[in-house]
Amino acid sequence: GAHHLQTGEIRPINNAFDKRMQEDPSTAFRYIKFLNHFGNFDIPDKEKQIIMKHKDMKNVPHIHIRGEFLNGLENPNTDPRKYIQMLMGTGILNRIFPSSTIDSEHMPTNSKGDRWLSTAWMLKNNDPNHVKDILEKNGWSKQEANDIAYLVKLYHWYYNLFQLLWDSVFLLKIQHVLYLVKVRRR
Repeated sequence: GAHHLQTGEIRPINNAFDKRMQEDPSTAFRYIKFLNHFGNFDIPDKEKQIIMKHKDMKNVPHIHIRGEFLNGLENPNTDPRKYIQMLMGTGILNRIFPSSTIDSEHMPTNSKGDRWLSTAWMLKNNDPNHVKDILEKNGWSKQEANDIAYLVKLYHWYYNLFQLLWDSVFLLKIQHVLYLVKVRRR
């Protein structure tokens, strides 16, 4: 009722949620998106158990799952990091991105509403070819899969470049300290 609206609680009526999840497991995406929209980042235990029971989303086409996932990421009132964490907590992301490493902790704040950036950042710890294959197998177009894999590849390139620069600076600092030690000994 009104109390739930004021506190941001979204509560399914009686057993309607379980029945709805049996009929259409992708309801979980919309439920999590609405929780996120109202700033409620904790899925109640009862609803979480129901979602986890249907997380494999049998008989739901890949393209439909992809669309629901992206609708949540693109919603301007959704925090992409929290949305991804909530999906991870239910096991749904394992259905969308099987055998992938997901990073939801370090999501850039400017990725809000940017489906490609959010998805690439979330999958950045995977091999770009793996990312491309997983996306194509799960209903993403070749162009989408290529674009996201390219962003992951750029991340790897910049990360390796930064690591190389950091290592070089560290070595220069060590050389400088060793030089100072030599000078003081003289």
